[in-house]
Amino acid sequence: MSPPTGRCVFATAHGISDNDTKAISDELATRSVLSARDIKIRNDLTCSQLFQEYSRSMSFT
Repeated sequence: MSPPTGRCVFATAHGISDNDTKAISDELATRSVLSARDIKIRNDLTCSQLFQEYSRSMSFT
């Protein structure tokens, strides 16, 4: 398991199956320096809902 980098990826995969969402997350982790725990992909949220859900996590302050 990779150490935390202090960076996270937030994404929506609205309407994509759970299995495909996991495959996307795994592929991103494989192709980047981020670990799977640093990648937050939600298939149950629209873009607007994603911003509402993670507004504090995505803030710069």
